[in-house]
Amino acid sequence: MSLEDLKEVLAVEIDLDGERYLSRTEMPGHAYAAFKALKLRPTKHIQQIE
Repeated sequence: MSLEDLKEVLAVEIDLDGERYLSRTEMPGHAYAAFKALKLRPTKHIQQIE
């Protein structure tokens, strides 16, 4: 498992008709396993921002 894979996870903010969303890339390599080892849950691919 490599924490280097976490560096490749990117997110971008999207504004669509006044509503804000956060969209992230797919989890490369062992990034998901790194989240799990840290007892963290990765965000959804797309989620609305308040």
